Amino acid sequence: MTSAEFAATYKLPRTYLAGSNAYFTRIGTVGAKWNRMVFYDANFLHSGDILAPERMTSDPATGRLTLNFFYSSRRHVA
Repeated sequence: MTSAEFAATYKLPRTYLAGSNAYFTRIGTVGAKWNRMVFYDANFLHSGDILAPERMTSDPATGRLTLNFFYSSRRHVA
């Protein structure tokens, strides 16, 4: 399903999720800060907290640079 079809089917605006809605409840947030690294369980539904998407740019000199890194770890059983 395209994003337009999804939005029409579920009556959701085509925007970044910023807060709760009829389907999801925000349970926490981590504020933006220079050079911050955040670790969380990848099984949690997560999203960037983009409050002003109109300010986003693809210009690397002025835009927001992020790194999405996924890793797995296993507890060593002796």
